[in-house]
Order: sequence, then structure tokens, then C-alpha cells
Amino acid sequence: MDEPAAKIANRKRDLERWTAKYDLAFRFPDRFPIKTSRALRGAIAMRRWDRERAFVDAIFQRYWEANDASIAEYEGLRAVAARLSVDGDEFEAVCESAETRDALAESTNEGLARGIFGAPSFVVGGEIFWGKDRMDFIEDALARSG
Repeated sequence: MDEPAAKIANRKRDLERWTAKYDLAFRFPDRFPIKTSRALRGAIAMRRWDRERAFVDAIFQRYWEANDASIAEYEGLRAVAARLSVDGDEFEAVCESAETRDALAESTNEGLARGIFGAPSFVVGGEIFWGKDRMDFIEDALARSG
């Protein structure tokens, strides 16, 4: 998961620009990047309790605003689950289930089949838009299609 120092420095500066432009709460994490497979499985698992969006919002806030890299491990994710009124043991069991692992693999394979190669990616009318700086183009495509 090592990235070149120049790439990380550029990414950090770019994120600082976005933060200033949109007045966002943001802090570049001390530990970057982190392994995200548990968090991805956690998001899928939270569908069972209809809390996927709240879970994703919470882990992004913890990592990108509070500098909390514990979301890479179940200890940190269980704390998020508990705050969303989901039992930590049950949450972790669902995350580790074959059903959840298969759902993540299926989602990943579907993305690859559609030509997705990174996050964030959006597909509008069969066209892929990659990156947070493509939102204006996405809005234009949505306006044309709607």
C-alpha cells in the first residue's frame, strides 16, 4: 500500500484546496493509506440494518476529519456499529460471513466489468466519471438525461 511520497504530497495539497474551496471539516490522516476491506464489508453488512449510508458517513468522518485510522480494524468499526445501535458481535459476524464477502466480490467484479478503476466513480448513461472533481460533468450528464 506504499505510494510515492510525491503522489501523497500532491494528493494532500489537492485535498487542502478542496477543503478551503468548500469550507469542509478535514484533516489529512496521520496513517494513510489504510486497508479498507473491513470497512467495505461493514458497509455491505449495514444494509441488513438499513444503516449503510449512516455507517459510511461515520467512518469517513472518523478517518478524514478526526484522524481515526482505527476504522481499518474491527475494533474501530464495532464502535461505529454500536453508535448506530447495532450489536458489535453480530456486526462483525455479518461482515465476515460468506454472504457479505461474496457480495463485496460481486460488487467489485461488476465495477471492473463496467470499466471502473478507482474511487469515487460514477456511471451516468453508461459513461464513467472518475474523481471528486468531475461532479460538474456529472450534473451536466444528469441534466441531459432527465
